[in-house]
Amino acid sequence: TVACVLGQKRSAHDELAHAAREARMLSALSVLTLAERRITEPELAALERCIKEAAEPRPICESLEFLKNFWSIVVRAARNPALAAQVARWTVLSSRLEARSGTGLQTDRRVLRREPYRHLVSALRRGSGAPSFWQETLEMGQLLG
Repeated sequence: TVACVLGQKRSAHDELAHAAREARMLSALSVLTLAERRITEPELAALERCIKEAAEPRPICESLEFLKNFWSIVVRAARNPALAAQVARWTVLSSRLEARSGTGLQTDRRVLRREPYRHLVSALRRGSGAPSFWQETLEMGQLLG
């Protein structure tokens, strides 16, 4: 994070928010692993519609409905209720912690790119590479414009 790069220490609350965000991202990789094996054509079409209907470019704070809809479809496609519950818990926890620390998506004005989501749907359609693509996208910081 910027604070770490600048040599500033994060508060314990910020550390917890970061840890919850990290756990949520790791959960997404598990969801994608299952979803790429189980996703149906109607679910792929719903993901494509979701991306098409989302206005671009938009700040993250104005893209929350898109993110909620997109990931809800992916989580359903994984067809694993235990994993879905885990993702829901991490999402709620990280959102609350981020909101309290002022680092949440609700205030993030950076632009969220849709292109990585298009590529993710393509990987899901192929049935291979979705988790590795998403991990690389996150590591390279390619979601933001």
